[in-house]
Amino acid sequence: MTMMVSPYPAFTLTSTGCASMPFTAGVSSDARNPCSCRVYFAANQQTFTSRSMALNSASAVTSWAFLCFANASARAFSLRVRGNRDSLSCMTTKNPFPGLNPFFEQQWRDAHTSLILYLRDALQERLPADLVARAEEEEVVAIGAGGSATTYRPDVQVREPRTVKEPGATDAAASPPETPATEPIRVFVEAEIERWLEIRDDTGRLITAIEVLSPSNKLELLERDRYLRKRRTLLSGGANLVELDLVRQGTWVFPQPIRNVLERAGAWGGVCVIRAARPGEQEVYPIRLRERLPAIGVPLRSSDRDIVLDLQRLIDQCHERGRYHLLNYRLALEPPLAPEDAAWVNQILREHRLL
Repeated sequence: MTMMVSPYPAFTLTSTGCASMPFTAGVSSDARNPCSCRVYFAANQQTFTSRSMALNSASAVTSWAFLCFANASARAFSLRVRGNRDSLSCMTTKNPFPGLNPFFEQQWRDAHTSLILYLRDALQERLPADLVARAEEEEVVAIGAGGSATTYRPDVQVREPRTVKEPGATDAAASPPETPATEPIRVFVEAEIERWLEIRDDTGRLITAIEVLSPSNKLELLERDRYLRKRRTLLSGGANLVELDLVRQGTWVFPQPIRNVLERAGAWGGVCVIRAARPGEQEVYPIRLRERLPAIGVPLRSSDRDIVLDLQRLIDQCHERGRYHLLNYRLALEPPLAPEDAAWVNQILREHRLL
């Protein structure tokens, strides 16, 4: 028996019969079917390829017999292939869900940053010549003792760390003993970058703001209140506002009438569009687990036509370029799904070989 090294480390190739004939072998994915593979090997300057092998189970084990013709005599080879289907990249790299991947929140910061940029690029291609979309950001510092955190915005940023001179041994010996320091409360400070989109005209006037809500906007009370103040400021300033809530965690930040509409529609997320010309008439797009994300109309000036953004295309772009097929799909979702939805999600994951 001869053992060979496969180009795919998770696969082992074993040969039996005619071991005296030297040959090389390997495993390759089948171009016609990404969830199958072919075994190839070369002997006596001839190359032989197996039939396609479907990888339908977590472990693929199969055997083939080959006839190698050398010096007009037939010699038989048997190859045994053992390995894991994932090593041949038969799992999908595309978004397996018809709408939003509910596991997105595992990498929310990455997804949020990417989505903001993709939204900007999609808008920029269609805006009138005198309008421009810009991704804006500001730093927020989350301060908390223990596990709970409260969000504040710093008035002063210290750019250079302060160095404290530690007393040396000689200094300590010469100085009288000091009162010991009181044990402090340990505070964990985490800087977070908040991002959103603004569309402005060539004079700098704000036309439309687009907010992609984060978990902190829905989970932390002070951060939620801060966002609602910002919301009121934007609306009182005469700007259009588009709010995208793609986060399952936390409580709604939308006004109660909007929440009622979304809950009656069976939505776990939603988009709310508020036009400066008609602030009392708000447009709502429900987001449901099993449905495609909506294409939303982004308002500009009263003389401009809306720009339609296909959210599904942008989310799929986030999924593929962010390699979210590598997320931990065995991790429990928070909040948990209803039993029938959880079963549907697991079926989707199994069909796309992500479990």
